[in-house]
Amino acid sequence: METEPKIIDNQLVGETKQIYIETCPMVCSREIAVFVRNGIIENVEYCGGCSGNTQGIAMLLKGMSVADAISKLKGIDCNGKGTSCPDQLAQGLAKVFHNL
Repeated sequence: METEPKIIDNQLVGETKQIYIETCPMVCSREIAVFVRNGIIENVEYCGGCSGNTQGIAMLLKGMSVADAISKLKGIDCNGKGTSCPDQLAQGLAKVFHNL
């Protein structure tokens, strides 16, 4: 089964890059919205998934650089699925910011 997320929207609104990621069907969340300004994550919103965990991830990422977020979250596995909600976010960010 495919484990890569899909970028469903990626636009610049003012100085903020708004990225919408459709996660693979293997994880609990369905979509992730990420708002980035000058390489720093301003906000993350998960649609679906474990509410407490996704809210915690979102709060921890506020103010973090995209590069650090990718580094910390990429490769996290959930119960042998080969991916996870945090990994889907890291993969999506890596697709948009492929030069990091």
